[in-house]
Amino acid sequence: MGNFTVHPPLHTAEHLITRLLHTRFPELTDFQTRLKSRKGVVSFTYEGTITEEDRAALEQALKEISAAALPVTEH
Repeated sequence: MGNFTVHPPLHTAEHLITRLLHTRFPELTDFQTRLKSRKGVVSFTYEGTITEEDRAALEQALKEISAAALPVTEH
């Protein structure tokens, strides 16, 4: 995972995006995330097709999680 000291909310978002992608597309491989200042980059290999509907569903799920204002904990 990335460097959480760069921008902590982005580090949290990185974990959320990773989980949402793996849940929706369990066949993902070569998954990498990189954090730079206030920008995150996600790359992966997937043999299937990711549609606009998939992208919209992932975005909506991320918005719902963010809106829930759940506490962030460290392990």
